[in-house]
Amino acid sequence: MSDERRSEIGESDAPVEDEVVESFDAVVEEGAERLNRTWVAVLVTGFSGGLEIGVGVMAYLAVLHETGSHLLAGLAFSAGFIALLLAHSELFTENFLVPIAALAAKEGSPAQLAKLWAGTLIANLAGGWLVMLLVVAAFPAWRSTLVESARHYLDVGFGWEGCPSRCSGAWRSRS
Repeated sequence: MSDERRSEIGESDAPVEDEVVESFDAVVEEGAERLNRTWVAVLVTGFSGGLEIGVGVMAYLAVLHETGSHLLAGLAFSAGFIALLLAHSELFTENFLVPIAALAAKEGSPAQLAKLWAGTLIANLAGGWLVMLLVVAAFPAWRSTLVESARHYLDVGFGWEGCPSRCSGAWRSRS
C-alpha cells in the first residue's frame, strides 16, 4: 500500500486501529464526565433512573394483570428502559464499566467512582421504591399479580438458579 493511500484511510498502518482508538477516547470522555458529576447530579440522575425503571415495572404489572402474558408484559417493561435512555438518566447496572475506563486513563479517582456507584445505587432504589409505593396504593387489584411476580424472585433465591435459562422453566411450571 502506498503512503498516499495509507494517509487517505487513517493515521496509522491499520484503519481499524484508528477506530479502536477513537472509540476508546469516546468511552474515556464519557466516563470522565460521569465521574466528575456533582453529588446533586449523581443523585438526581440516579433517582430519575429509578423512577423510569419503576414506570417500566408498572407497565409490566399492568400488562401481566390484564393479559396474563409474560411475553407482552416483558415488552411493556421495556418502556422504562426507553425512557431511561431518552432522559440520559443513570442506572446502577447500565454501562458501569465506562467509568472504569476513565479511571484507568487517570481521568478520575477511586473516590469519584465510589461516589458515582453508591449515589446511583441509593438513588435508583429510592426512585423505584417510590413508584412501587404509588403502584401498590393506586392499584389494589394488581396485588395478586404483584405478589406472584415478587414471589418468583424470592423463591429462586441467590445462585445459579437465578440464571435466565433456569427462570424460563420456572415461569412455565407456574403458569
